[in-house]
Amino acid sequence: SDVCSSDLAAEDLAQEIGLDQPASADMLLEMYLRERLGVRVRYAPLGDVMRRYDPVAHELWLNTAQPAATRAFQMAFHVAVANLSDIVEAELGEARFKSAEAVDVCRIGLGNYAAGALLTPYRRFAAAAREQRHDVEQLAATLGASLEQVCHRLSTLQRPGHRGVPFYFVRLDYAGNIKIGRAH
Repeated sequence: SDVCSSDLAAEDLAQEIGLDQPASADMLLEMYLRERLGVRVRYAPLGDVMRRYDPVAHELWLNTAQPAATRAFQMAFHVAVANLSDIVEAELGEARFKSAEAVDVCRIGLGNYAAGALLTPYRRFAAAAREQRHDVEQLAATLGASLEQVCHRLSTLQRPGHRGVPFYFVRLDYAGNIKIGRAH
């Protein structure tokens, strides 16, 4: 299929949670985690770690040093992984990777993709992008997202019949070096 199944499923889940309407994503996600998944969100300085999940205590720890948009993304990642793992695993199976390492990297990538799709549902985001003439800073302010989240989502607006403007982006550090991210 030309459409990523996790994108469609994330859009449906966003509607269920209420993320398809302008609102406070962090509050809605925290409530969903608590009420639907039995996960309590806790906040603390965690050094270089953005999130830590304690499966025994059912606690998701978020780093207070991170911006609100990043903490919301970390909650969305947890929600996406908890709800969409069957779809992600099916997509991984269709990909037929040759190594377990490739599967693991792609699993994290698809989880991140689904989290982004959950926070910025396709139709709502595409409409906002057109309305705001693809102004990245205005989109970030309007949606409560980071610039990186907005740029990433702009680069994924390729749904057949509803394609956005082709966007490409590269993450750079302050010195201009290509930045390679890693999950914590």
